[in-house]
Amino acid sequence: MFGNTMAFGGGMKAARTGDQIDAQVTAARGLLNQATMAANQFDTIEQSMAQISTMLQQSNDPSLAMLAMQFNMLQQNVDSTQKQIQSSLTQLTPILQEIDNLTNKIQN
Repeated sequence: MFGNTMAFGGGMKAARTGDQIDAQVTAARGLLNQATMAANQFDTIEQSMAQISTMLQQSNDPSLAMLAMQFNMLQQNVDSTQKQIQSSLTQLTPILQEIDNLTNKIQN
């Protein structure tokens, strides 16, 4: 009888732990969504840089043409960094889902 009480108590503790993990996964998913939206904002920055570059290229000043090339390089660097961030965030989604699946096993 004592063993059954311990098993039941341990099951309740596991379920509570599962609930706490679920709460943390939910919080992490919220942060993941915020980070994804922030990473997508780089598109706006890239568009602005492209517009500035185009305006600079339209001038007849060679130094402004060089500046336009630098803006293009910066735009490419921003795009590359954005893709790296987005890739990491995309890889995080199934990890959080797997944690959620494992806690469901603990809770059931």
